[in-house]
This record gives sequence, structure tokens and C-alpha cells, in this order.
Amino acid sequence: MLKPKYLALVISAAAILSLGVVSCKSTPEDDSGSGTENMVLDYAESNASKLALVDEAREAAVKAGAEKAAQSAFNAAEAEYLAVKASSADPATDITAAADDLIARYTGLEAFANAKEKKSFIDKNSYASYDQTDYDTATVILDDLTKNIAVLGADFNEKAVEADLKYSLVIATAFKKVANDERAAAIAAKKDADAVKVGVSRKDDYKAAVELLNKGDSNYATGGVEASIQNYRDAKNAFTTLTAEVIKARQQALSAIEAAKQRTQDSETLAEEADEKVPLEDGAEGIEAEDAVLLEEDDFSASENSEIEVDETVKDVALEDIAETIDINGSTDENVKTDKEVVEELVEDVFNTGVPKK
Repeated sequence: MLKPKYLALVISAAAILSLGVVSCKSTPEDDSGSGTENMVLDYAESNASKLALVDEAREAAVKAGAEKAAQSAFNAAEAEYLAVKASSADPATDITAAADDLIARYTGLEAFANAKEKKSFIDKNSYASYDQTDYDTATVILDDLTKNIAVLGADFNEKAVEADLKYSLVIATAFKKVANDERAAAIAAKKDADAVKVGVSRKDDYKAAVELLNKGDSNYATGGVEASIQNYRDAKNAFTTLTAEVIKARQQALSAIEAAKQRTQDSETLAEEADEKVPLEDGAEGIEAEDAVLLEEDDFSASENSEIEVDETVKDVALEDIAETIDINGSTDENVKTDKEVVEELVEDVFNTGVPKK
């Protein structure tokens, strides 16, 4: 039989144990059915959201041509994508970490593909010299990434994005310079057109050319600098063609006048010979008085208002704003039918045939 003091200890221990057991039990469900007994974590909703972000990054990489630009790295990401997608179907599995890694991979591959495409575009159009520093920096980064394409991760992503941005700045700098040069050429062509009063003889065509110039200014001011280049080129070509056509028509008119003068001179000679043989009396029918006004004086007031004024300069646009709009996949800034040689051929054709080449 236990001694009284040990018995008291045993009773106390039993009491403490009982309290511990009671405190560890799950709370029974109440009448509302909101109990926590046998609760299981459910990641179904968060997995779906994460997978949607992965799909978005993946689609952007595919659109940029990542599969072609970095085939092995893209295929590795695709294998991981299929695994993560399968795991996301299990509500007990949290795909957050794996999904974030995939998003970084696809984003890096997208930037890498874009950077390669932009470098090719820059090289093709000889744009590197417009911003040699950024071009050289981006090229060093791109070469390094190409050598380590299998090592995808946060560092690869960051470097690829940097290279892509710097190439965009090179293109933006080139577009801005080319746009300003083309605008200056269009303004010069307009002044040539104004000098020969194109706005008088070809009013509607002249107005259309001015509208092209204004459209270029509008595109330039709103960040569409690439589109403005074509607008300015079209305006320049329109003014140049109109000027050539008006000069051609004027030369033809002058030739006709000279021919008419010669015919008049011949007629006067015949008249003098006839008058010597059979003189006409003063006031004879069909003979005008010496001071008679045969034609009204020309009114040149219309030509004074024929010129349409345009601004000599255009509102400046930040390079960063232009860089954000760069999309070389849809670029039209290639030397086709709008370069100097074609314009010269167009003008020459007008002078030779009187008809602009289509």
C-alpha cells in the first residue's frame, strides 16, 4: 500500500495527465457544421491562379520565338511545365515555388528571343552607330547568355531583360534620328512645291500631301515614331512628284506659248505683206482700236493663299517612350520603294513621260 505522500503525488499526476488529454482534443463540430476536425489544406484555387500566370509567361515566350532562339532551354522549361501542370491538379500540392521558377524561365527566354531578333534587325539596317554604347553592352550580355543558355534562373532573366532593353534603346534612337531626317526632307520638298505654286494648280493633291506630313507629326508626338517615318517619306515623295509634274506641265505650256508666238509672228509678217498690197481703211470691220483691252488683267490673289503652313519642328519624344513601342516583327522600316534612288527614278520618270511611275 502506497504511503499517503506518494498516493497524493500519483493522484496529482493523474489529474495533470487528464487535463493534458482534454486540452489536445479537437473541438467537436458545432451545429453550424464549421468544425476544424480532420481539416486538410486545399491549394486548388491558388494553384489555378499560379498556373494561369505560368501560361501567360509561356505564351509570351512562344510568341517571341523562344523555341527557335533557345530550343534546348525552351524544351527543358516545357518538360518542367508539364510536371507542374500535372501537380496542380492535386489540391494537396502547393505549386507556388515551382510556378514562380517557371515564370522566371519563360520571361527570361522571351527577353532572350526578343534581344536576338532586335540585334538582327539593328545589324540589317546598320543602326548600331546611332547608339554604339548600348549596342556594345547588349551584345556582350547576349553573347554571355548564349554560352550559358542552359543555366536558366533569376540571373539569366535579369540579364536577358537588360539586353532586350538596350537593343530597344538603340532602335529607338535610330528611329528618332531617321524620323527627323525624313521630316526635314519632307519640309524641303514642300518648300520646293510651294515655290512653283503646286497649291494653285494641284490644290487637292497638295492638300493630301500636307495631311500626310501632319499625320507623321501626330504619330511622332504620340510615340508612334516608326509609323511617322513612313508618313514623312510618303509626304516627301508626294511633294516631289507634284513639283516634277507641275514643272513638266509648265515646260509644256511654255513650249506651246513659244509655238503660238512663232505662229503669231508668221501671221503678222503675212499681214504686213498683204497690207502693203491691199491696205485696209481705219475702222474697218474686225480691226480693233490700238488702245482696246482684249483680256482682263490676271488676278493672282488665289496663289497668295495657296500655301499651307506647317511647323518647322515637331514635339520631342523621350527615347524610353519610343523604346516601349518597339515591335520589329511588324516593322516596315526597310529600304523598299521609298529610298533616295526610287525617288530620283520617280522624278526622272515624270520628266521623261509626264506620268509618275506606279
